[in-house]
Amino acid sequence: MGAGPSRPPPPPRVAMKLAGTTIQIQHLPPLIRAQTKEGILGAVLARNRFLSSEARGSSSSATTETHNKLSASIARAHRDGCFRDYLVLLVEKSMFGLCTRSGVVPGPLLELARMVNPFLDRDREGAAPSDPDLSALQPLPDGRDGAPLQTSPYPTTFRVTDLELVTGEEKDLLVLLYYTHDMDGCADEAIDFISTIADRGLKEDTLARRREPFTETEIYTFWAMSYITSHLASRSSPSPSVGTTTTTTAAANPPQPLKLAPQAANQLRAESQTQVHRLFTICDMLLHDHRLDQICLLQQQLQQLPPLRRGADQVTVARVHSLARQMRKRSNSDGRDVKVWHIAYADSLVAGLRPAKPRLRWRRVLGFAAPAEAGGG
Repeated sequence: MGAGPSRPPPPPRVAMKLAGTTIQIQHLPPLIRAQTKEGILGAVLARNRFLSSEARGSSSSATTETHNKLSASIARAHRDGCFRDYLVLLVEKSMFGLCTRSGVVPGPLLELARMVNPFLDRDREGAAPSDPDLSALQPLPDGRDGAPLQTSPYPTTFRVTDLELVTGEEKDLLVLLYYTHDMDGCADEAIDFISTIADRGLKEDTLARRREPFTETEIYTFWAMSYITSHLASRSSPSPSVGTTTTTTAAANPPQPLKLAPQAANQLRAESQTQVHRLFTICDMLLHDHRLDQICLLQQQLQQLPPLRRGADQVTVARVHSLARQMRKRSNSDGRDVKVWHIAYADSLVAGLRPAKPRLRWRRVLGFAAPAEAGGG
């Protein structure tokens, strides 16, 4: 008789996703409880509703309830002594507040950032914003050996050894979120740190060779890098955003340009140009994995970067149209994981494009008329 296998082939492995999202379970930070994943799910769904309202041009949905739920989950993780859950939920609350423009980075996260990177400036004025839900986490005696943590800002029920559970990716994200609190005060530090991360593993040839999917922590890192870069670029050379009007008061009192060190200014210019193409490359990779929620999250910052805000070149315009076309094609082919708001958000990015103005010829810059204009009377 035939020598074929008697057993049927195993069923295909289907990635487990958080319900109603394109976030796969294996891409979440490790060692977190099920109730923490539920907290992440609620924040992601609320964030998606906010991005969907942005695509429609309507007012954003209420975010207070989501902030309150995240604060309650953080307090519960702190009470139970679950450091991983505490860290992940603090990051989620920070990202939700920044993305929806409804909150600031909580003070405890700033303290954790200083713990993982002691070189961060503790003495900068205004280093810790007030957060009524998460403030006043005072250090108590360590229950393991009885040594009081009198000189440490570390939250209660946690120990310094818990920092060993923080991954390298999470340390980068914590520092980036720390910089978002006072970007003008630490601009040189922030852009230097962003350049360091980019040189470490985000060059085009490195991304082209990458085969493993991005984690959710990495997606947040890309978003935070673009968030800081777009802010510093707008402050170093202020210019009105596309689709906005300058008020009389703002025109009469323009903000003072941000002064950067020469090296930081060069890094900012290079990073502003590079990030656009890098984000497009990352979005193409995410599209291959059907991760549309993450693409729209990155697109939110993509349209704030100077090459798109001031005027996109032909290559950038082509890549924006290509990404929107691929998302629409994916929706028409199988519709898997593609929702109406995904397509609407991509279309809103296309609609907001403003092609770059052609460079003036040197004769016109010097005040001479072009040959065609000279004969036109």
